[in-house]
Amino acid sequence: MKEKLYWLPIGVFVLAAIVACTSNPISNENVVEMDRTTIAGQVQLLDGGSPQNVYVWLKGYDLGKWTDENGKFNLVLPADQRSGGGTVQKDTIYFYLTNYFIERAVVSILEGQFLFQRDDIDAEGKLRKPVVLQKFLTISTTADFFPNSDSVRIRVSLEADTSCARVVNPFIVRHDKMYDPVIDTLGAVLIKNVNSDDVIVLRSDPAAAGSEILVACKNAPVERDLIFWPKKLSMQPGQYEIIPYLRFEPENTPLALLEKMGTAVNELSANYLQKPIRRNGGRFILEN
Repeated sequence: MKEKLYWLPIGVFVLAAIVACTSNPISNENVVEMDRTTIAGQVQLLDGGSPQNVYVWLKGYDLGKWTDENGKFNLVLPADQRSGGGTVQKDTIYFYLTNYFIERAVVSILEGQFLFQRDDIDAEGKLRKPVVLQKFLTISTTADFFPNSDSVRIRVSLEADTSCARVVNPFIVRHDKMYDPVIDTLGAVLIKNVNSDDVIVLRSDPAAAGSEILVACKNAPVERDLIFWPKKLSMQPGQYEIIPYLRFEPENTPLALLEKMGTAVNELSANYLQKPIRRNGGRFILEN
Protein backbone atom coordinates (compact mmCIF):
# COMPACT_ATOMS: atom_id res chain seq x y z
CA MET A 1 0.00 0.00 0.00
CA LYS A 2 2.84 2.35 0.79
CA GLU A 3 4.42 1.59 -2.55
CA LYS A 4 1.28 2.61 -4.41
CA LEU A 5 0.99 5.81 -2.41
CA TYR A 6 4.62 6.60 -3.18
CA TRP A 7 4.34 6.30 -7.00
CA LEU A 8 0.89 7.80 -7.56
CA PRO A 9 1.92 11.50 -7.28
CA ILE A 10 4.83 10.96 -9.62
CA GLY A 11 2.57 9.33 -12.20
CA VAL A 12 0.13 12.19 -11.96
CA PHE A 13 2.99 14.70 -12.34
CA VAL A 14 4.34 12.96 -15.43
CA LEU A 15 0.90 12.80 -16.98
CA ALA A 16 0.30 16.48 -16.25
CA ALA A 17 3.64 17.36 -17.78
CA ILE A 18 2.80 15.44 -20.93
CA VAL A 19 -0.55 17.20 -21.22
CA ALA A 20 1.10 20.57 -20.62
CA CYS A 21 3.68 19.94 -23.30
CA THR A 22 1.14 18.89 -25.90
CA SER A 23 -0.92 22.03 -25.24
CA ASN A 24 1.99 24.49 -24.99
CA PRO A 25 0.67 27.89 -26.16
CA ILE A 26 4.08 28.92 -27.44
CA SER A 27 4.48 26.00 -29.80
CA ASN A 28 5.66 26.67 -33.33
CA GLU A 29 2.09 26.43 -34.59
CA ASN A 30 1.15 29.55 -32.58
CA VAL A 31 4.20 31.72 -33.37
CA VAL A 32 3.26 34.71 -35.55
CA GLU A 33 5.92 35.48 -38.11
CA MET A 34 6.98 39.17 -38.02
CA ASP A 35 6.54 41.08 -41.27
CA ARG A 36 10.03 42.04 -42.34
CA THR A 37 9.06 43.58 -45.67
CA THR A 38 8.06 46.83 -43.96
CA ILE A 39 9.98 49.39 -41.93
CA ALA A 40 8.76 52.60 -40.33
CA GLY A 41 10.21 55.81 -38.98
CA GLN A 42 9.66 59.46 -38.19
CA VAL A 43 11.15 62.74 -39.40
CA GLN A 44 11.47 65.97 -37.41
CA LEU A 45 12.64 69.45 -38.36
CA LEU A 46 15.27 71.05 -36.15
CA ASP A 47 13.50 74.43 -36.37
CA GLY A 48 10.23 72.93 -35.12
CA GLY A 49 8.40 73.28 -38.44
CA SER A 50 5.85 70.86 -39.83
CA PRO A 51 7.44 67.52 -40.79
CA GLN A 52 4.66 66.74 -43.29
CA ASN A 53 5.56 65.99 -46.91
CA VAL A 54 9.21 65.19 -46.43
CA TYR A 55 10.22 62.95 -49.32
CA VAL A 56 11.62 59.56 -48.24
CA TRP A 57 13.43 57.53 -50.89
CA LEU A 58 14.95 54.02 -50.73
CA LYS A 59 17.74 54.13 -53.29
CA GLY A 60 18.22 50.49 -54.30
CA TYR A 61 14.50 49.87 -54.87
CA ASP A 62 13.76 53.37 -56.21
CA LEU A 63 10.90 53.52 -53.73
CA GLY A 64 9.54 56.93 -52.68
CA LYS A 65 7.03 57.96 -49.99
CA TRP A 66 5.89 61.21 -48.33
CA THR A 67 5.70 61.66 -44.57
CA ASP A 68 2.32 62.29 -42.95
CA GLU A 69 1.35 65.28 -40.80
CA ASN A 70 3.34 63.84 -37.88
CA GLY A 71 6.42 63.13 -39.96
CA LYS A 72 5.77 59.37 -39.91
CA PHE A 73 6.31 57.05 -42.85
CA ASN A 74 6.67 53.41 -43.78
CA LEU A 75 8.45 51.70 -46.63
CA VAL A 76 7.16 48.38 -48.02
CA LEU A 77 9.34 46.33 -50.31
CA PRO A 78 7.39 45.55 -53.51
CA ALA A 79 6.41 41.90 -53.89
CA ASP A 80 7.75 41.65 -57.43
CA GLN A 81 11.24 42.59 -56.21
CA ARG A 82 11.51 40.17 -53.28
CA SER A 83 13.81 37.79 -55.09
CA GLY A 84 16.30 35.50 -53.40
CA GLY A 85 20.00 35.24 -53.95
CA GLY A 86 21.30 34.78 -50.43
CA THR A 87 23.35 37.98 -50.45
CA VAL A 88 22.87 40.78 -47.93
CA GLN A 89 22.36 44.11 -49.70
CA LYS A 90 23.21 47.41 -48.05
CA ASP A 91 20.83 50.18 -49.05
CA THR A 92 20.35 53.86 -48.21
CA ILE A 93 17.21 55.80 -47.31
CA TYR A 94 17.34 59.51 -48.20
CA PHE A 95 15.25 62.20 -46.49
CA TYR A 96 14.64 65.26 -48.67
CA LEU A 97 13.30 68.78 -48.20
CA THR A 98 14.54 71.22 -50.82
CA ASN A 99 15.89 73.89 -48.47
CA TYR A 100 17.13 71.49 -45.78
CA PHE A 101 20.30 69.42 -45.62
CA ILE A 102 19.65 65.92 -46.89
CA GLU A 103 19.88 63.09 -44.35
CA ARG A 104 20.38 59.34 -44.72
CA ALA A 105 19.76 56.05 -42.96
CA VAL A 106 21.37 52.68 -43.73
CA VAL A 107 19.44 49.40 -43.96
CA SER A 108 20.28 45.81 -44.87
CA ILE A 109 18.07 43.60 -47.05
CA LEU A 110 18.23 39.83 -47.55
CA GLU A 111 16.03 37.97 -50.02
CA GLY A 112 13.48 40.75 -50.15
CA GLN A 113 13.25 41.30 -46.40
CA PHE A 114 14.74 43.93 -44.13
CA LEU A 115 17.18 42.71 -41.50
CA PHE A 116 15.95 44.00 -38.15
CA GLN A 117 18.25 45.02 -35.30
CA ARG A 118 20.95 45.91 -37.79
CA ASP A 119 22.36 49.21 -39.08
CA ASP A 120 19.78 51.97 -38.40
CA ILE A 121 16.81 49.60 -37.87
CA ASP A 122 15.83 48.27 -34.44
CA ALA A 123 14.37 44.89 -33.47
CA GLU A 124 10.82 46.03 -34.26
CA GLY A 125 11.53 47.28 -37.76
CA LYS A 126 11.67 50.97 -36.89
CA LEU A 127 14.40 53.56 -37.24
CA ARG A 128 16.42 53.60 -34.04
CA LYS A 129 15.80 57.34 -33.63
CA PRO A 130 13.90 60.12 -35.45
CA VAL A 131 15.60 61.68 -38.45
CA VAL A 132 16.20 65.40 -37.82
CA LEU A 133 16.53 67.76 -40.79
CA GLN A 134 18.37 71.08 -40.51
CA LYS A 135 17.49 74.04 -42.72
CA PHE A 136 20.23 75.59 -44.84
CA LEU A 137 18.22 78.34 -46.59
CA THR A 138 15.50 80.64 -45.24
CA ILE A 139 13.12 82.06 -47.86
CA SER A 140 11.01 85.02 -46.73
CA THR A 141 8.50 86.81 -48.94
CA THR A 142 6.47 90.00 -48.49
CA ALA A 143 3.77 91.54 -50.68
CA ASP A 144 2.99 95.22 -50.05
CA PHE A 145 0.77 97.74 -51.83
CA PHE A 146 2.48 100.97 -52.80
CA PRO A 147 0.85 104.06 -51.22
CA ASN A 148 -1.75 105.72 -53.47
CA SER A 149 -1.28 103.01 -56.06
CA ASP A 150 -2.87 99.74 -57.08
CA SER A 151 0.49 98.08 -57.68
CA VAL A 152 2.05 95.47 -55.39
CA ARG A 153 5.72 95.01 -54.66
CA ILE A 154 6.86 91.45 -54.06
CA ARG A 155 10.13 91.15 -52.19
CA VAL A 156 11.89 87.86 -51.55
CA SER A 157 14.76 87.61 -49.08
CA LEU A 158 17.19 84.69 -49.12
CA GLU A 159 19.51 83.98 -46.21
CA ALA A 160 21.63 80.94 -45.51
CA ASP A 161 21.27 79.40 -42.07
CA THR A 162 24.85 78.14 -42.15
CA SER A 163 27.66 79.35 -44.39
CA CYS A 164 26.35 80.24 -47.90
CA ALA A 165 23.86 78.84 -50.41
CA ARG A 166 23.64 79.16 -54.19
CA VAL A 167 20.23 79.85 -55.72
CA VAL A 168 19.27 80.31 -59.37
CA ASN A 169 16.91 83.20 -60.19
CA PRO A 170 15.51 82.21 -63.62
CA PHE A 171 13.71 84.19 -66.33
CA ILE A 172 15.35 87.57 -65.95
CA VAL A 173 16.48 90.18 -68.48
CA ARG A 174 20.15 90.58 -69.27
CA HIS A 175 21.19 94.03 -70.32
CA ASP A 176 24.61 93.81 -71.94
CA LYS A 177 26.99 91.54 -73.78
CA MET A 178 28.58 90.43 -70.53
CA TYR A 179 25.26 88.84 -69.56
CA ASP A 180 24.92 90.76 -66.33
CA PRO A 181 21.40 90.58 -64.90
CA VAL A 182 19.20 93.56 -64.27
CA ILE A 183 19.85 94.44 -60.65
CA ASP A 184 17.41 93.32 -57.94
CA THR A 185 14.83 91.75 -60.27
CA LEU A 186 12.95 88.59 -59.36
CA GLY A 187 12.31 86.63 -62.52
CA ALA A 188 9.04 84.83 -61.78
CA VAL A 189 6.48 84.01 -59.11
CA LEU A 190 3.32 82.00 -58.70
CA ILE A 191 0.30 83.70 -57.16
CA LYS A 192 -2.02 81.23 -55.47
CA ASN A 193 -5.60 81.99 -54.46
CA VAL A 194 -5.71 80.53 -50.96
CA ASN A 195 -9.45 79.87 -51.11
CA SER A 196 -9.77 78.35 -54.58
CA ASP A 197 -6.21 77.04 -55.17
CA ASP A 198 -6.19 78.77 -58.57
CA VAL A 199 -2.67 79.72 -59.61
CA ILE A 200 -1.42 82.64 -61.71
CA VAL A 201 2.05 82.41 -63.25
CA LEU A 202 3.72 85.83 -63.37
CA ARG A 203 7.04 86.75 -64.94
CA SER A 204 8.81 90.08 -64.67
CA ASP A 205 9.36 89.95 -68.44
CA PRO A 206 7.60 87.28 -70.55
CA ALA A 207 10.43 87.37 -73.08
CA ALA A 208 13.29 87.11 -70.58
CA ALA A 209 15.39 83.97 -70.90
CA GLY A 210 18.38 84.77 -68.70
CA SER A 211 19.19 83.57 -65.22
CA GLU A 212 21.19 84.78 -62.25
CA ILE A 213 23.13 82.85 -59.64
CA LEU A 214 22.53 84.31 -56.20
CA VAL A 215 24.85 83.60 -53.29
CA ALA A 216 23.03 84.07 -50.00
CA CYS A 217 25.09 83.84 -46.82
CA LYS A 218 24.39 83.81 -43.10
CA ASN A 219 23.77 87.38 -41.86
CA ALA A 220 24.07 88.60 -45.47
CA PRO A 221 20.66 88.10 -47.12
CA VAL A 222 20.02 88.67 -50.82
CA GLU A 223 16.80 90.42 -51.89
CA ARG A 224 14.96 90.50 -55.21
CA ASP A 225 11.78 92.40 -56.16
CA LEU A 226 8.95 92.08 -58.65
CA ILE A 227 6.15 94.65 -59.11
CA PHE A 228 2.72 93.79 -60.53
CA TRP A 229 -0.79 95.21 -60.90
CA PRO A 230 -3.59 92.90 -59.69
CA LYS A 231 -6.18 94.56 -61.95
CA LYS A 232 -4.15 93.72 -65.03
CA LEU A 233 -4.25 90.08 -63.97
CA SER A 234 -8.04 90.21 -63.38
CA MET A 235 -7.53 89.12 -59.78
CA GLN A 236 -10.67 88.96 -57.66
CA PRO A 237 -10.84 90.05 -54.00
CA GLY A 238 -9.54 87.42 -51.62
CA GLN A 239 -6.47 86.07 -49.88
CA TYR A 240 -3.43 85.20 -51.96
CA GLU A 241 -0.02 83.65 -51.43
CA ILE A 242 3.14 84.55 -53.34
CA ILE A 243 5.51 81.69 -54.15
CA PRO A 244 8.84 82.87 -55.63
CA TYR A 245 10.14 80.68 -58.44
CA LEU A 246 13.71 79.74 -57.59
CA ARG A 247 15.93 76.78 -58.47
CA PHE A 248 18.25 75.06 -56.01
CA GLU A 249 18.86 71.67 -54.43
CA PRO A 250 20.59 70.36 -51.30
CA GLU A 251 24.17 69.25 -51.84
CA ASN A 252 24.69 65.56 -52.63
CA THR A 253 21.09 64.96 -53.69
CA PRO A 254 21.00 61.88 -55.98
CA LEU A 255 19.71 62.65 -59.46
CA ALA A 256 17.63 59.46 -59.34
CA LEU A 257 15.77 60.80 -56.28
CA LEU A 258 14.78 63.95 -58.17
CA GLU A 259 13.72 61.89 -61.18
CA LYS A 260 11.59 59.64 -58.96
CA MET A 261 9.91 62.63 -57.35
CA GLY A 262 9.18 63.95 -60.85
CA THR A 263 10.82 66.63 -62.96
CA ALA A 264 7.46 68.39 -63.39
CA VAL A 265 7.83 69.94 -59.91
CA ASN A 266 10.62 72.13 -61.31
CA GLU A 267 8.45 73.66 -64.03
CA LEU A 268 7.17 77.23 -63.89
CA SER A 269 3.59 76.08 -63.38
CA ALA A 270 1.26 74.93 -60.62
CA ASN A 271 3.41 71.79 -60.44
CA TYR A 272 6.07 73.85 -58.67
CA LEU A 273 3.80 74.02 -55.62
CA GLN A 274 4.42 70.28 -55.14
CA LYS A 275 8.14 70.82 -54.61
CA PRO A 276 8.73 70.43 -50.86
CA ILE A 277 10.10 73.85 -49.92
CA ARG A 278 9.50 75.57 -46.59
CA ARG A 279 8.88 79.33 -46.96
CA ASN A 280 7.96 82.22 -44.67
CA GLY A 281 5.33 84.88 -45.38
CA GLY A 282 4.06 85.80 -48.82
CA ARG A 283 0.34 86.17 -48.06
CA PHE A 284 -1.71 89.29 -48.70
CA ILE A 285 -5.38 90.26 -48.95
CA LEU A 286 -6.79 91.89 -52.06
CA GLU A 287 -9.83 93.99 -51.21
CA ASN A 288 -12.54 95.51 -53.39
